[in-house]
Amino acid sequence: MKKISSIFLLVGAIAFSGALGFYLVKTMPVQQDIAFADNIENIQKLQTLDAAWSLAALYTYSTPNSDFDEVAAYLPRVRELRETLSISDLATGDVPDTLKNKLMRFLLMIESKEESIEHFKSNFAVMRNSLKFLPLASRALNVKLRKMDDEKHAASINDLYERTNAFLQRPDEGTRESLLMDLNKKDEVLMEFPESIANPLGNFISHARVLVERKIQLDSSIERVVNLKTNKIGDELITQYKAYYTDALATQYDEQFIHFIFSLIAALLLAIAAITGAVMLFRQSQEFTEKLEQGIAEKTEAYEHASAEASGSMVDKNLDQSMEGMGRMVATVAHEINTPLGYLGSNLQVLHNGMEKMQALMNEFFTLKNDLGRMDNSDQISARIDNFSILVQNTQDEAMLDELPEIVDDMEGGIEQIQHVIKDLGDFSRKDRSDEDWFDIKQCVESALKMAKKEITSGTKVQLDLKDVPEIFGSPAEMNQVLINLINNAAHAIESTGRTDGLIKIRTSLEKEQVMISIMDNGEGIDDETRRKIFEPFFTTKDVGKGTGLGLAIVRRIVTKHGGKVLLKSIPGKGTNFVFVLPVKKKPQE
Repeated sequence: MKKISSIFLLVGAIAFSGALGFYLVKTMPVQQDIAFADNIENIQKLQTLDAAWSLAALYTYSTPNSDFDEVAAYLPRVRELRETLSISDLATGDVPDTLKNKLMRFLLMIESKEESIEHFKSNFAVMRNSLKFLPLASRALNVKLRKMDDEKHAASINDLYERTNAFLQRPDEGTRESLLMDLNKKDEVLMEFPESIANPLGNFISHARVLVERKIQLDSSIERVVNLKTNKIGDELITQYKAYYTDALATQYDEQFIHFIFSLIAALLLAIAAITGAVMLFRQSQEFTEKLEQGIAEKTEAYEHASAEASGSMVDKNLDQSMEGMGRMVATVAHEINTPLGYLGSNLQVLHNGMEKMQALMNEFFTLKNDLGRMDNSDQISARIDNFSILVQNTQDEAMLDELPEIVDDMEGGIEQIQHVIKDLGDFSRKDRSDEDWFDIKQCVESALKMAKKEITSGTKVQLDLKDVPEIFGSPAEMNQVLINLINNAAHAIESTGRTDGLIKIRTSLEKEQVMISIMDNGEGIDDETRRKIFEPFFTTKDVGKGTGLGLAIVRRIVTKHGGKVLLKSIPGKGTNFVFVLPVKKKPQE
């Protein structure tokens, strides 16, 4: 028997060593860092958009009759790429500070360009209006002046008009100041003219002043747009990022190669040790033959004893873990229910006391009514009524009648809170929730937003980017609950910061035969310690009475049931992005 064992040990050792060596060779990792490629692509896209944006602004500037549609069309995509890069691992990961600073400089220049273009748009809109109406105002004014044979003022207006046009072609500060001074002089004597002249003269002065005052500002803003060296900074960022990535990849490859060599040596040593052990076992087989039965019996007894102890220990450990989880669940539920039950009991006692006071008051009223019928002395009647009035006032104060509506509202709130806890427990424990069918995820998003509307504060904006995606097979009711839970969490995260510029972005897209639904907020964010526990049942960071800790546990359970997964990315102080991915199934032909 021992001879057979030695042969099996020898063959097994050789096979194991060969398999380990083959596995190590096959699993030498090939780095294909998707995040790196995505970051490079986003930087290049932002550079391309930036250049096209500058050309659109220049075209608008050189074409007075153009509108701002083309300039404005670039803004959403530019901001989306800028925000994506600002929360990427290039900005938040373990990269050198010099690289992060270069990225920050690049993004700040893009943001500065946004401000410059907004400044350009506001100035150009006003100037375009005045460019259109100044010739009309000048012509109308000249016609009226010549009808009055006032050639002097007509010539003065023509001179101002020509100088204004010349200034627009070649603006300088000296000419600007001179024109503004002459326009102000005209404005000072405006009321000396008759109304038929004063009105068109006022229009002419107004439009000319706008053009003179804003021309240099407009040129300055368009110059800032064109001269921002965003493309150069972007190239420097890409070059520095690629150099960092290449160095990091080389270092990682060296570490993996060293690990491979050590693992291969360990496999060879294991094989040698196994072969040596097999040979020694084979040579000593005769010597241990007589003691085999005794050794087997002793080993068997020891094994059974150890197995029994290990089994008992494992049962105790599992029982302890189960009891610990059960205890945490019971403590959470008890805490969430006991709090509203406490003030329900207190308010019921107040109502009970109030009812007793009211009952005593009613009894006194009927007694007074009967007594008044038998009294003929006005002093006695007046005294009894005064005593009754005092009793009414005391009853009103002691029974707290003014506070009864508030007490009832508190009791209703307590009952709703208990119902909410029970509903969360039911949602978490139910397996067969609703019928399954093909449904449109966009309709679920719209329905969930309506349901969660009351949780979103007035200062929070909801931005939708719902692309057409294939229908999903599953439970639309359950998917509505997933979206409601995530939207509510986003709204609460923004509300806890107290900010008035809250933003919730909901996006759907199709990526590699999977439907991706993203809910992003600019709330308080989630730290690493909380992130590790956030999907555990009954774990919550909310105040007592505001959460049972089941929302995200239900989210993960429903998404997993649909064959998907939940992803989380968060930066404390900046915001959180929940993404859940659902597989696309082939819809059967109807």
